[in-house]
Amino acid sequence: MAFENKQEKYITEYVNKHIESNEQLDKLKLFSFIENKKDRKSLLEQFKYTRIIYKFLEGTQAKDSLLHAEIKIQIILYLSIIEYCCDYLISNQFKNTKVVKETMKSAGLKKMKLRPNLLNQVARSLNRDQDDLVISAKIQDTSTKNLSKIRFSDKIDCIENTLIELDKEKNYNEKKVNRRKNRRSKVLKEIKTLIYYRNNIHLSHELTNNKHSTLKDSKRAYKCTKNFSAMINNFV
Repeated sequence: MAFENKQEKYITEYVNKHIESNEQLDKLKLFSFIENKKDRKSLLEQFKYTRIIYKFLEGTQAKDSLLHAEIKIQIILYLSIIEYCCDYLISNQFKNTKVVKETMKSAGLKKMKLRPNLLNQVARSLNRDQDDLVISAKIQDTSTKNLSKIRFSDKIDCIENTLIELDKEKNYNEKKVNRRKNRRSKVLKEIKTLIYYRNNIHLSHELTNNKHSTLKDSKRAYKCTKNFSAMINNFV
């Protein structure tokens, strides 16, 4: 059953009072490096409705299971925005950097068939049964079609090392390169710690590790999303 009109009006006003307007987000240049207008609009919409969910549940003073849902939803949605941004950058603005090319080479593995006698030699040298072995080789392909095979945390490392590469291309001195690297590292390390909780989207992961995120973690996810965008805007 829906809220009564007065209740609905009050809740809508309460929630919208604390949500950044489109004008404010444009002023922040949030995700401005996403050149595809349709994709950027979708990211901004997800960013906003994630905030709306948070403010609504905050207003209800959510506890127990509802609080857990509030936290989990925010982390999953904010981290999905960041991962999309990583994929976009690797596939577009950063695709010709050395770091991205090396990352994509490592991502491509192709199963190889060996002659039975050769496979037997390899198995014996490893003291393993032939049926236990899967022989693969790296594909010398630097395209981003294998992007889905890369772990989220490795994508973050790729972005971090790419930004270092771009700094060096600008002929910054070593001191400046390291200072900028250390400043970015704080944001990226925080994102990587949140990836652990993002993986709780898989219930088996959450139940096996029995480690739950907190409201503080969900607020960190919100800040990390904004900080990641601001960091990239310095380069793109």
